[in-house]
Amino acid sequence: RKDGIQKVWMGGDPTMWVNWLLFLDSMFYLSKGSIHLPLERYIQVDIDDIFTGKSGIRLTHMDVTSLINFQNWMVNRIPGFKFNLGFSSGYYQRGTPAEQMGDRCLVGNASRFLWFDHMPTHSQPHKFDSEALLVKQMESNRQFAVDHNMSLVPGYAVSPHHSGVYPVHEPLFEAWKKVYNISVTSTEGYPSSAQKERRGFVFRDIMVLPRQTCTLFTTINRFSEYRNGYNGLRATATGGAVFQTVLSNKFSVFMTHMSNYGSDRLANQLLKMLVEFVRKWTNIQLKTVSPIRLARLYFQSYPEDVKPLWKRPCANPKHKEIWSPKKSCNALPSVFILGPVKSGVTVLHKWLMAHPNTLMKGNASRLSVSSTNFFTTNYLKGLDWYMDQFQEPKDGHVVVDSMSGAAVANLSVAKRVYTLLPHCRLIFMLIHPIRLAQSLCQDKQLKEFVTSSGDTHKCLEGSDYTLELQTWLRLYKPEQIMVVNNEEFVSNPVKVLENVQLFLKLSRKIDYSQVLTLNPSLGYFCPAASDGQPFCHTVHTRSKATLDATTERLLYQKLSGQYTRLKHFVQSLNIPLPNWLAV
Repeated sequence: RKDGIQKVWMGGDPTMWVNWLLFLDSMFYLSKGSIHLPLERYIQVDIDDIFTGKSGIRLTHMDVTSLINFQNWMVNRIPGFKFNLGFSSGYYQRGTPAEQMGDRCLVGNASRFLWFDHMPTHSQPHKFDSEALLVKQMESNRQFAVDHNMSLVPGYAVSPHHSGVYPVHEPLFEAWKKVYNISVTSTEGYPSSAQKERRGFVFRDIMVLPRQTCTLFTTINRFSEYRNGYNGLRATATGGAVFQTVLSNKFSVFMTHMSNYGSDRLANQLLKMLVEFVRKWTNIQLKTVSPIRLARLYFQSYPEDVKPLWKRPCANPKHKEIWSPKKSCNALPSVFILGPVKSGVTVLHKWLMAHPNTLMKGNASRLSVSSTNFFTTNYLKGLDWYMDQFQEPKDGHVVVDSMSGAAVANLSVAKRVYTLLPHCRLIFMLIHPIRLAQSLCQDKQLKEFVTSSGDTHKCLEGSDYTLELQTWLRLYKPEQIMVVNNEEFVSNPVKVLENVQLFLKLSRKIDYSQVLTLNPSLGYFCPAASDGQPFCHTVHTRSKATLDATTERLLYQKLSGQYTRLKHFVQSLNIPLPNWLAV
């Protein structure tokens, strides 16, 4: 075409496997190789629930023999391939005599496989509050492995039902470290259980890999139980969901179950058809490595996945099912105060804590609280740590947290807050940008800045309120945000706090004129019950008079674009303008 832009025109069903192959090749071609997935695909197949399961779907001697033969077949096509078997020793030698023989056959051929802990009684770790109890359970399973010469996968384990992995149950991670020195696990639930959204993360030096289902579950063991029977199974392997999982993911950790290798041996047939189809119709190279090596390769390829994203456990029924029943989302903040440094965020936080319907941790003084810094410096400490900073509220109570500084304008930080606290109410503090600049810089620095040609300077850090408000309004609804003018807060905090109470819909209102008192000698308000100095409102530490008229006028000119944008933006939200913006 005349525009000189190369194009590939495609038609037909976009979900058809051959069209997916063409699409990926077209992206590679048009981007000259910059957009592509390498041809290597790493495959790991875990078999969970070894020795568990009701009688009638457990493995017999013939099933184990078939499994060994099939593994040999896989090795010829994927060098080094071995099944990883997750075992629960508490169910060993249950079932019918034929199934008991199957158990003995598995253990007798233990050296042919790799094994990982799956809890001796297949119990869910999130139900154990005690790390010691989890350690005892794991040690029992480990001793069984030692007694039966079972070769454990180095540094790898999987929790039954992925319990305690995400949402994180910290006693599980600590017990894994103590008993097995675990450095890798996998789960299907992070950040959600949707197949295309699964990612990995790292917590407490344990790498969590995304786990993929292959349409086989514990209740699907015969063709009659699979949708559309044999033809349905074949379709998912030869171009369908399982094939596209391999096609779209460089790393696939497939979850299967012991029962899938018995009865009609659906897993054997599904994997065989998948491998044959990939080898016949694509140039993809199927490879296998140890779980530790696989995890390192994954996070080398996706370094952005290292840091976890803590989501609200109660928002996802599947997450809530595998979260400790002693934990509650009610303990998470429902009020979040934001603003640049020196804008009064900390003071408003402290003064809100004077309200009887606000809660803090333990017996802490109501005026000694401050930001948890969870969403910035303390984020990797985990959700349990964050929740430990607060009490679970009673009816009508609210939990408050705050954040100030450059992080307020950071979209990634805002997403962290929203992902965990989507329903909270935000109080956004605004301070006159010139007063902010004065608090950040000395007069000499301001004079140098206003006479320079640049428009950015550390003196203006955090003063682009339009950008900051837009960042949060990309996530929160306008009705969830209250804007507080710092100058009004300084001069009349009682009125501001009355409006804050209305915004938060507190069940009980208090008269802050009985809580705060004006200190005549200092010229600002202090808690009435204190001596004034530690918790007084000292935001405006530098007087406007210290800035000469010329410097202030030039600084206004530098900020005129920000003023105009902010004024129009605030008006579009139907929020009252600060007095310094109304002129």
